[in-house]
Amino acid sequence: MAIHRDANYFPQPEKFNPERFSEENRGEILPGTYMPFGTGPRKCIGSKLALLEIKLLFFHLLSKFDLVPTENTKIRVEVGPNQFDVNGATNTFLGLKPRIVTSL
Repeated sequence: MAIHRDANYFPQPEKFNPERFSEENRGEILPGTYMPFGTGPRKCIGSKLALLEIKLLFFHLLSKFDLVPTENTKIRVEVGPNQFDVNGATNTFLGLKPRIVTSL
């Protein structure tokens, strides 16, 4: 909270001004000075809870369904020319097929 109330980084820090975070003013925020959920091991516990819930959702979803390609699925992923990571240049489409569960 101390960095968010520092006048060196945010002018008039005690004044409620939601416009300081608008698209037009985003370039004026110095990188690393806006940390609404904190960082490190003491960051917001809600973000950890949300991540856990997403993992549980995928676990339960994939325990009952298989991921299968559809007619819109591109088997060869094309990486965009300006991308550094492994995201595809276009959307990825996958279908869900109910998994047949047999007891042992």
